[in-house]
Amino acid sequence: MAAEFRRNPELTIHLLNVRRPLSGRVVRLVRRSLRQDYSREKGAIALEPARAWLDRRKIPYHAHVLVGDAAEVIAEEAKRLRCDRIVMSTARKGSLTRFLELATTERVLERTDVPVELVVGDSLPAFERYGRLAAIAVAVGAIVTMIAEM
Repeated sequence: MAAEFRRNPELTIHLLNVRRPLSGRVVRLVRRSLRQDYSREKGAIALEPARAWLDRRKIPYHAHVLVGDAAEVIAEEAKRLRCDRIVMSTARKGSLTRFLELATTERVLERTDVPVELVVGDSLPAFERYGRLAAIAVAVGAIVTMIAEM
């Protein structure tokens, strides 16, 4: 991506983390502003490795944290931002988590005409792997969308 940006500095990069909506019980018991703060905080944590990588290379980007169905939100944002490519990143995981992520990727493919690229990173430590199983929204990983300014 860094080489691509150097070739085309007009490229705009959007980082997107999609959070799963909180349960109905939480929605009834917790103020909306606290729920939004929680989603923003968890999304910022999930996006931190991608942000750090881009910051080290001095590549500008826009970070977004949204709540909803991952596949629907990714496809809608790609359309809204007029993306010419969607790059979805993931860490190496067990077969169940990989299956769930592939299901999300397939649903994104069904909802968009934009090319989708899947980038696989390093394996997660065991403690992170199990923690992420509890929060599938994080398992989807940081979504990187890149668009060329029109």
